[in-house]
Amino acid sequence: MPSHEPSIVNTHSLSTLPMQPGEETIFSARFHIIILLFRLIVIAALTMGLRFLLESADETFGGLSAAVLQAINLAPLVVGGFLGIILILNYLLTRFLLTTRRAQVRSGILSFGELNIPLSQVDNVDTKVGLLGLVFNYGTIRLASGNSILVVSFGGIPDAKRRGDIIEDLIARANF
Repeated sequence: MPSHEPSIVNTHSLSTLPMQPGEETIFSARFHIIILLFRLIVIAALTMGLRFLLESADETFGGLSAAVLQAINLAPLVVGGFLGIILILNYLLTRFLLTTRRAQVRSGILSFGELNIPLSQVDNVDTKVGLLGLVFNYGTIRLASGNSILVVSFGGIPDAKRRGDIIEDLIARANF
């Protein structure tokens, strides 16, 4: 007879909450790397576009010194680089955690925030996969309590369909 135990996907000790007796990590994940790459490409394209516009506008700033013109041309690179670093830190510091008793999203750059929902309070599991999600195998899992006051969303999580099924299985077994 096949086992109905959820498979342990990827274990890390990410939680700042102490694990309760009998609580096990089912999976922990970051949002899909393709989302980070897409965001970085958009920032790079905008930075290069703005830099091109400023370089082509150099003729209109004829009265400015060469140092000021160079600073104006470098500003988009500095801002784009700063935004790129923020995006990478956001990727590295955002974690989705599912244990046998709760779901948790942990994120933050300068200060960490955690959003937890006990699986015993989850009444609705909604898994959505868009067109790019079908191609790159990611999606969003939204867990909500019956009154929708408690909502945890695993946005851009890899293998969303399978992980959503694991969550639904955990909740179904907990309610028996």
